[in-house]
Amino acid sequence: MAEGGRAEVERAFTPFLENLSSPEFDLRAEAVETITAMAPSFLEETLIALANGPDSFARGRAIPALGRLQTAESKRALAKLIEDRRSDYSWQAIDALAQTGDRSYVPLLAELAKEPAWQNVAIPALGELGGLGVVSSLVLLAQYPLRPPNEPAVQSLAIRGLANTGNREAIPYLIEALRNPLVHQDAVNALEQLTHLVFWDEKNKHWLYAQDQTTAQKMAERWQRWWKSRGEKAKLYGPDDCTTSPEQLLEASQP
Repeated sequence: MAEGGRAEVERAFTPFLENLSSPEFDLRAEAVETITAMAPSFLEETLIALANGPDSFARGRAIPALGRLQTAESKRALAKLIEDRRSDYSWQAIDALAQTGDRSYVPLLAELAKEPAWQNVAIPALGELGGLGVVSSLVLLAQYPLRPPNEPAVQSLAIRGLANTGNREAIPYLIEALRNPLVHQDAVNALEQLTHLVFWDEKNKHWLYAQDQTTAQKMAERWQRWWKSRGEKAKLYGPDDCTTSPEQLLEASQP
């Protein structure tokens, strides 16, 4: 952006910056909404201050804005918010950091993924941030020994994490998970997220989940045939890709 253009943009934000300290809630809220929605890089310090401030409304808007800002300092600020281990905002910072795609922060999310209090957010986020590099780790979690209070939460979260990788290497493991009644529905959902394909009940207009082990086995076998015949060329989708209505799973011999 040219200097003159940037100066004009900065002037446009001046009243909103001033209103951040207004005694009137409506003016403060409008200022926060405008600044965080636009998230210009020259307001990096302001966004970080809002994310670390006492106002929960402003913090809730500023944290996602830091993720969109995509600067080194904004990502460090998100990491610090995560390290605080605060139930009221650290989860939001985990989501925001995962969406930056900066894989230098994979170790931070991997550490959180081991902590029961944070697994619900950290495991799916680890898949989104880590991609192919964390598929093997998530597979191990998907095979986590079942014992209370983790039955079957850790496995379900790992299945979601595998879907979030958006990676082709996750598909064989998700197909195998269809055979496991504890995570069958999670696996169906994960495969739909990755491929936008499902078994579709045309009569009742809904996706099909297996209600018994025999059906689950048949579903896994059909998915395996699809994988062998079409998997290498199939289009895959990430967790934030625009979702259209899923299509019927077809095998190579079907029209």
